[in-house]
Amino acid sequence: MEISTSLSIKLTHYLWFNQNRMEPVFMILGQSAATAAVLSINNKVSPQQLPYSKLKSVLLKYNQRLEF
Repeated sequence: MEISTSLSIKLTHYLWFNQNRMEPVFMILGQSAATAAVLSINNKVSPQQLPYSKLKSVLLKYNQRLEF
């Protein structure tokens, strides 16, 4: 059983000053994880087998920001 989560990102002891603590970052990660999960289910593949190009195109369609 695989679980996709936005909280499995690596956080260091600098967590207090880390931008990953900001709510918008968690919202972006949550949207990306949910989109990957839905695409994986619809394509009957594991999230690791999902082509990034397919995920990227869907995220960009919904105005997801992928680069800063």
